Amino acid sequence: MAKKKSSLRTYFVNTGTTASPTWASLGKGITSLAVDYGAQTTTETYVNEDAANTSVDSYQASAALDITLWDATSAPAHAYIEGLRDDMATGADAETEILEIDLTTTSPYTAFVHSAVIAIGTHTMTGGSPQTLSATVYYNGAPETGTAVITAGVPVFTAAS
Repeated sequence: MAKKKSSLRTYFVNTGTTASPTWASLGKGITSLAVDYGAQTTTETYVNEDAANTSVDSYQASAALDITLWDATSAPAHAYIEGLRDDMATGADAETEILEIDLTTTSPYTAFVHSAVIAIGTHTMTGGSPQTLSATVYYNGAPETGTAVITAGVPVFTAAS
């Protein structure tokens, strides 16, 4: 049984529009991408039982990003996220989509599009070191499921029917 390497799940941010997405890889320079599904639960202990019962009501997923910044040509996603930082984007200006692709499947790969907002965290500059930026991606609602084909590094998502 083989371990699933991090490189077998890939993420892209939509730097275009919902109607005409432009997917930029969240790979190069991303030293950590941790998705917390944030299960929202209800726990109740019934009068005829001594142990609690828990149900999962919903999810409040988010992904923490730690980015070592690269130039816009090498990592277009960085330029997009830096633009959110520069504008201190709020509301609709901070909204985007995240494309998540499972590369353990065969092409066309199992894929998900998440409606999301990106909140900028800390921009760090240390003498003699590359700049870093942290951000949190907050997923909104349930993902749209489908498949994706990747050609020359560019994904095309097709929603499930």
